[in-house]
Amino acid sequence: MKKFIKKLKDKYNEKQILSNYISVRSVSYSNKQMFVTYKSKLLNLNVEDCINFYPIKDVSINVKTGVIQKNNIVLKKYIPPILYESLSNITFHKFIHGDLYKILKLKDDLLINKKKDLIYLDIKENKSNYYHFVYDNLLGFIFILENYKSNFELLFNAGISNYINEYIDLLSTIYKKKKYSFKYKEKIRIKNNIIFVQNLSYHKISNFDERRQSNNDFKKLINPQYNIYNIPTKYSSKTNKETININPLHYIMPSEFIFTLQNFIKKLLKSEIIKKKIKKNYYCKRLPNYENPYKNRLIHDEKRFEKYLLSRGFEIVVFDKLPITKQIEIGYNSKTLIGLNGANLTNSIFKESGNIIEIFSGNEDLSSKFIKNIAEQKKLNYYRLCFKKNNKQKTIIDYAKLEKLLKKTK
Repeated sequence: MKKFIKKLKDKYNEKQILSNYISVRSVSYSNKQMFVTYKSKLLNLNVEDCINFYPIKDVSINVKTGVIQKNNIVLKKYIPPILYESLSNITFHKFIHGDLYKILKLKDDLLINKKKDLIYLDIKENKSNYYHFVYDNLLGFIFILENYKSNFELLFNAGISNYINEYIDLLSTIYKKKKYSFKYKEKIRIKNNIIFVQNLSYHKISNFDERRQSNNDFKKLINPQYNIYNIPTKYSSKTNKETININPLHYIMPSEFIFTLQNFIKKLLKSEIIKKKIKKNYYCKRLPNYENPYKNRLIHDEKRFEKYLLSRGFEIVVFDKLPITKQIEIGYNSKTLIGLNGANLTNSIFKESGNIIEIFSGNEDLSSKFIKNIAEQKKLNYYRLCFKKNNKQKTIIDYAKLEKLLKKTK
């Protein structure tokens, strides 16, 4: 009987989480506000948003969930309230499909009590993907460091990826900010001021997988077509009788981020961390990824392909083996970057001008616009080549088609 009562109590408490939010404005006022504009020529959309900087005392960062909880405020006995602006889409997804209640009740496993203000650089675990860190996080971090003129230190999770740590080291050097890192922690308590930045990227729109089995009854309470901000992510087409997903600003960066990225590159050049060189053409070679077949995109008879590109004045680069400063330098000094679709072309974001050639296999991933969006926003020439695959799922290069394009991009 006691077990049954406890189960009912836990289920009741679990449901209360959805109402256990407080606005960050109820505990702080923004000491800085900056407007950014999300512009998309492709989608014909211009949306203004603002980034707010809130100084908050005594909070806990729940690393596992990606939320910030305010200590010493009691709305419900059993759990510190969540500052709702800190909710990420992934977290809200967990509300519906997972047992977030137990994770939110985690005890603090690290206490930080520093005199200077801290800015927490929130990096999700999935940002171990190079593209997503650079596009989703790095550009926002640069924007903060370029615009927020105050005395603060950087706090970040150093347990995700080595190249992320390299980037934070570089930001710390360029902007003369001390960094404070942690590894493998689940919940961190910060006694003094933390500057809560909302938001670093336009994350108010999300999709939910309705086919996934829910672990609780949240789905009965919430229409999965809406997220915490109540913005629709789907609509029904009456003419075709189909449901269409809409992510109008998904993977579109603010135009202001492009400007501050240029400032960051100028600082790298001035400090001679990278150098301006004669522009060259590069083939971005992918390394085999046997652990993840989805990412294991390869070219049939790649030696022939490399020999062909070398004869056309290209150099072969494997970004995975280079320090990030060298990657930035190559991207900046490149005339044409060519490679299979994926994160290996991310360094095109550092290009000053020139061409990007993205190779796709068959009809897979043709909806991918990640690199195309970079080209659009940086005013680069973008070309997409679609080739067939063999029975080993390797891309077969159509050399006649490629030759025609290379002549065009000279």
